[in-house]
Amino acid sequence: MKLLLHLTLLLLASPSIMRGADAPSAITINVDCSHTINIMRGGMGASWSAIETPIPYGVKHPAFPNNDSHGGSAWGANPPAEDERAWNEIYRHANWLGLDWNRVGIEQRVYEPERDQFSFDNPEMRILYRILDWNQKNGADVFLQQYWCNAAWLAYPEFRDDPVCRRSPKVHHLGSLESAPLFGRKSELCLTS
Repeated sequence: MKLLLHLTLLLLASPSIMRGADAPSAITINVDCSHTINIMRGGMGASWSAIETPIPYGVKHPAFPNNDSHGGSAWGANPPAEDERAWNEIYRHANWLGLDWNRVGIEQRVYEPERDQFSFDNPEMRILYRILDWNQKNGADVFLQQYWCNAAWLAYPEFRDDPVCRRSPKVHHLGSLESAPLFGRKSELCLTS
């Protein structure tokens, strides 16, 4: 069955088009959904992060000379992993969205909070397992990405107690000079986005 989708786009927000006296006030586009032109390889997806330790928000900070500090949308958006009711609601919504591709983000401090001390059973790792379990159960592809190090043990000494500077893209660093030799080891490689 041929499905025609009729869209009307009002071009009120386009000053360059509206300059002409005979500029149209509306354009009609017909879309033939029975003919595939392109199939997205990744599908319908989202960024879904397992980062819960807060970044100070709304405070003046040297890393942000013209703005207040911010953590971004990745921080603190998940309920505790043990909250079954809340996670079922998130899963219901993810199923409704039809997600089949997800960028899942973590920080190095989540799995290696101290040098050579790995932690795979902490609140953020349990949230990561919740996210990965849903993706596996629903056949969704995952691009697992380490967003930041944000590990005090890898930071310059003056940034160790400052989570904003440890992860700020405006203060790019791969770690202190003391930890420079560690970057040759695969388990301790820290990449910033």
